[in-house]
Amino acid sequence: MNYGALVDKMMTFLTSGPYEKEALAAREEFFHVMGVLDESSVYAETKMAQFVDWYLFQRPMKGRLAVEEALEHMEISETERPFFEALKNTKHSLFELLKVKGQDLVLKDLFSDYKFSIKNSHIAYGFEKEELFETRLVPHEDTFVFLNSFCFHPPEAKKYILSEVKKVKKIKDEQEASRARENLMWKLLIMRNKLEQYNHLGIPQIYNNDSKILRSVLAKEK
Repeated sequence: MNYGALVDKMMTFLTSGPYEKEALAAREEFFHVMGVLDESSVYAETKMAQFVDWYLFQRPMKGRLAVEEALEHMEISETERPFFEALKNTKHSLFELLKVKGQDLVLKDLFSDYKFSIKNSHIAYGFEKEELFETRLVPHEDTFVFLNSFCFHPPEAKKYILSEVKKVKKIKDEQEASRARENLMWKLLIMRNKLEQYNHLGIPQIYNNDSKILRSVLAKEK
């Protein structure tokens, strides 16, 4: 199943008609924080995938997620319905690549330490062993499928990221822990985008909690 095509259908529905103004506002909101989208940049496709991911699965729309809005109001065939429903159950997390064997991958969820086996992955190249990245996994039959949005973090930031993950893992209340996980991934996504924007700065100057750039960006969100 091509889940990317299903995401495209959802985005077509959720960016037209009564949703057009909502989508334009969301785009402005996202790139106000992440930095202006340069469509000629080599990172343009990656940033748009990150925007789509955020718009569908994280940004509230009418008191719920956009993916839920689409599932209720889109015209969906009975054949496609289970696959669209699977998108609602994506696993969003920070992962570490443990193993690659042909088209099969083994990932570790950094927050739960659970290991995910990805069989016959349509994306199996470009990964580096032990690197950390954010993405979403869609449950499909006896395995999982990657969605299109990835955020790969530089190896030099690994120590910082693991220390922040460790803090989150100490939180006992599940609702609070869930918010903390999402907040950390959002913060790291900002850092990764700012690293591209301020590439004259060193990674330790971006990936730290006292970063002036990060504080400035987070202040814009309030």
